[in-house]
Amino acid sequence: MGPVLLAVVAYVYGSIPFAYLAAYLTTRRTLTEEGTGNVGIINAYHTGGVLAVVLALLGDLTKVLVTVGLAELMFPGQDYVKLLGIFAAFVGTNYSVFLRGRGGRGSTMLMWSIALVSLWSCLVICAIMGLCFLLARVDVRLKSLWYWFLPAVLFLVERDWAFLIFGILVAIVIHAKGRRSLDDLVYFGYAKSKQRSAGSHEDELLDDNLSHRSTR
Repeated sequence: MGPVLLAVVAYVYGSIPFAYLAAYLTTRRTLTEEGTGNVGIINAYHTGGVLAVVLALLGDLTKVLVTVGLAELMFPGQDYVKLLGIFAAFVGTNYSVFLRGRGGRGSTMLMWSIALVSLWSCLVICAIMGLCFLLARVDVRLKSLWYWFLPAVLFLVERDWAFLIFGILVAIVIHAKGRRSLDDLVYFGYAKSKQRSAGSHEDELLDDNLSHRSTR
């Protein structure tokens, strides 16, 4: 199995929408038609409760274990192959082939992955994320600052260019996905949004989300 084939397998397995499946199994409700429509942990919690969250978290953990396990089995000690597989699974989580390109933001799967390949980096990033989430109570835009620190933290801890490139690619995906989806923290009242005017980007996303549901 070459690295490219591993990446394809990781993408397909990463595309499995465990939060979507968990919400449906626990409530028979379709996650993409509830709340923000995001296929993520927060929307799953508000749709299916604690059980849905637990199932989704365990599902995301298997994405990491399967991807890293295959990489280590076929390419022992090759960190760049692990990172390639993790990135492919992360892209699959964000742009699922099973949901026609929709998906979650992949933060849970990403942090499981970083914890497995670079524990100290994970601890530092978690601390930065915690600070950003506290600041998000003032303005939700501050929540997104954490992922811009990811490339630097990975590189400073691991001293490996592969980790730097991985961090940059992940940050690009998170940034691109964030502009295309409603924010769960704002929608469910956990954080404050900036003052919006008519026709704002957030209003357009909400209108698109409601329009998508009405056509189903």
